[in-house]
This record gives sequence, C-alpha cells and structure tokens, in this order.
Amino acid sequence: MFSFRFWVNYVFILAVSCWLPMSSLRSVMRDPSGAVIQEHVQQIRVYVSYGRLFRHFSSADLIAVLLHLGISFVVCFLVWYVVMRMAAQPAQSPEENAPEDDGSGTA
Repeated sequence: MFSFRFWVNYVFILAVSCWLPMSSLRSVMRDPSGAVIQEHVQQIRVYVSYGRLFRHFSSADLIAVLLHLGISFVVCFLVWYVVMRMAAQPAQSPEENAPEDDGSGTA
C-alpha cells in the first residue's frame, strides 16, 4: 500500500512524538462548603499511556494512544503525499523559468 519510506517515517514520528502529553488528570480538593482548597493538573505523556494500556486496559489511555496513532498517521501521510507530488513533477531547466522576451527592448 505505502512504500517502505512511509512506514519508516511513521515509526520515526511515533518515536519522536511519544513524549508529548496527550491527556491530563485533574484533581480538585474541596472543603465541606464546596470551595476549592487545592487543584492539581497532571499532564500524562503518550509513552505513559502506552505502558498503562499494555499493563491494564483503560479507556482514557486507549483514547490517548489512538489519537497519537491517528495524528501521527495523518502527519506522515501528508508528508508522504507532498514528497510524492514533488517527485512526480518534471524538473524545469533555468531557461524554461526565464521570462519571455516580447521584443520591445524594455526589461
């Protein structure tokens, strides 16, 4: 379906982007009247979600992993598509890129 370069690029993008946070965990401590005493937000990196998904199943980790796989695939596909389009275009010589001379003598 795709070339070997596509899959190498996909694995590279997955490896490079696995340190990015894809989910966060928010914990809030409230007093009996409902006022917020303390709030803490923890960013969870993708490689942590992969590890937790393989140890024990969690839907939040599954969503983070699927988003990581999907976004990486889209980025890789766009790069592959642009490179393939550029490779398919014939190279133009410098003479073909030069402006046409209309014979009026003005530059």
